[in-house]
Amino acid sequence: MAELVKNSYDADARRCRVEVDEDGILVEDDGSGMTLEEFRRFWMRVGTTHKQALAKSRTLGRPLTGSKGVGRLAVQFLAEDIEILTRAPGEDRYLQVKVDWNKAVSAGDLTQAQAEFRLIEGNHLFAGGSQHGTRIVLGGLKQSWESLDQARALAQQLWMLQPPFGPEANDRNPKAFSLDFVSGFPGLEEAFRRQMGSVLENWEARLIGRIRDGRRSNTGNITLEFRNGETFAERISIPDCLVDEADVEIRIFRLRGKQAHGVAVQDARDYLGEFGGVHIYDAGFRLPYYGAEIDWLDVERDFAGRITVSELLPAEFKFRRSLLDLPSIRNLFGAVRIDSGEELRRAESAGDPEASLRIQVTRDRLVSNEAFDQLKRFVRWGLDYYAFRVSVRKYEWVETIRPVEPPEAKIDRVVEILEDYRRELPAAAYQDLSRELTDYTEAVRNEALSREARFGLLGPLATAGMAALALEHESGREMTRLERISRGLRNLARGVDEVSAAAIVQYAKEIDDWIERVRGSRRLFSALSNSEDRDELRRYRVRDVLDLTLELVRPLVAGVDFEVGSASAESRFPVGTMADWQSLLQNVFTNAANATLGQPHRRVRCTIGTERGQTALRIEDTGVGIDLADADSFFEPFARRLDVPQDYRSLVVGGQGLGLAIVRMIAEGRRCKVGFVPPRDGFATCFEMTWSEG
Repeated sequence: MAELVKNSYDADARRCRVEVDEDGILVEDDGSGMTLEEFRRFWMRVGTTHKQALAKSRTLGRPLTGSKGVGRLAVQFLAEDIEILTRAPGEDRYLQVKVDWNKAVSAGDLTQAQAEFRLIEGNHLFAGGSQHGTRIVLGGLKQSWESLDQARALAQQLWMLQPPFGPEANDRNPKAFSLDFVSGFPGLEEAFRRQMGSVLENWEARLIGRIRDGRRSNTGNITLEFRNGETFAERISIPDCLVDEADVEIRIFRLRGKQAHGVAVQDARDYLGEFGGVHIYDAGFRLPYYGAEIDWLDVERDFAGRITVSELLPAEFKFRRSLLDLPSIRNLFGAVRIDSGEELRRAESAGDPEASLRIQVTRDRLVSNEAFDQLKRFVRWGLDYYAFRVSVRKYEWVETIRPVEPPEAKIDRVVEILEDYRRELPAAAYQDLSRELTDYTEAVRNEALSREARFGLLGPLATAGMAALALEHESGREMTRLERISRGLRNLARGVDEVSAAAIVQYAKEIDDWIERVRGSRRLFSALSNSEDRDELRRYRVRDVLDLTLELVRPLVAGVDFEVGSASAESRFPVGTMADWQSLLQNVFTNAANATLGQPHRRVRCTIGTERGQTALRIEDTGVGIDLADADSFFEPFARRLDVPQDYRSLVVGGQGLGLAIVRMIAEGRRCKVGFVPPRDGFATCFEMTWSEG
């Protein structure tokens, strides 16, 4: 099929139409057609080299794609019968031809194929309504084209015959050539064009390469453009250059995350997996050998081999491990445009026709010679340069965010570096490092989750703290007013009868008792109100903080017996503020007291002990107890797990589910560990906080 389309291109057609149905294949164009003499001399003569001699088409000056005069023999692989209708500009009649392949096949010599022809009158139109051109109809097809999958496959292959970007894709170019496909599935090729066009517009970076008058200049130019508009341009030296002209465009894709134009990531991967890679187009048509399956640039080899340093880039572009950012061939879609016919003529002018880009006799690839090697190095230089620039951008980004980068991101980068050097490390060393890093990464991620949970508390705590301080200030004013009311009631009692006076004094006493309780509650905020307690960092003695905190808490939890076991005078908390330790202990004490509501004996006991450099503070209670298997969940924010009898719920202090979450946040901030452990006999629950004396 490609050979027929190439003939249309060489005949100066601007339009070529391919139509496939169950009965046959039609290929027609609006080109220059053929006279009877031209048909006899060129089409029917196998092995003619007239295209190689002419070099360019007679009207549009296109470089001719054929050179060996054998391409039309490929038609017999598609069909048994071929009919041709053609008319050249200025001719009055049409040439109608029928070629008999069966006789030639039977004779075992395709070059002996014969044709019946006649000149006919009429008003036949060709592609686009043209008065001149060629129509070829193939019958007796050797395979079926009836299914949607087969039609789609043919549409895709025809689409790939032309460069996806470049001059030939521009309708305003006088040499433009368009190829249309029609099947029994209307809109198939157009839908494919739109979809593939959308995929190609999702590039992350784009390489543009140019070689102009290479034999004289011995240079080429590479321009690299990133999606954000960042652009780099380099001039490359090509000593003793044997390539006169070449155009390169390679688009590099990032096939993850959301894609633009509504393209699904998997669709993009499928398209590039089948049609990606870097293709070579000779005189506007693709050489079939190159593409996603052929690693002619050694990209996949170096990508899989984790090669770290480019052999092509100069020293100033050999950034550390930069080649590790070389893209896989399946993340590329590129076109290298050359004209082997023009290259051959210039080589002949230079007296060395062998030293040029030349097509192999198989017509599917270029001859592997020095000229091809130079073209390959030029294209690969551009890809290595892309990898270098990506590596530099990553480095600059890492250096920018390094001061604020979370630990887990740093660990991820260490893992990447370890993987980069895997081939250079002994297997046992790599496995040990990998295992340790995996364990450490998991610990860091868990810590990050815990940190996020703590940060989530800051907003509610800030709001509660401001509200509490405002309430503390306002309650002080209100208690002053209540004290005046109490004194007034006592004065009023002196002027009334004894019974009324006793009642008034009782009311005054109740007011006084309430004021005393509120004053006790307000002392809980003393650590926040006192700047010294709030800001001064030092190692406070455990027993002093316990005694002071219990004095503040007792008014809120009447009926609970608090015990403090003997403690060494040298036992001290880690460095922290008085506000830290009072807030922590207040929450633990009130939580323990709440747990004892409804119990016959309400006891809370504190003990301090040091062993092997570790100090442990334990607070035990006789409350309802907890399931130690589920103990860690009690420290989650807003976890309200205490089961208090209905009759006692009004006596619960706090109860918003923040107390133990605050305890853990403060403790971990001061390098302490908190948790629940098995209690001693006679107690139901034991809270433990430990820290290192070192």
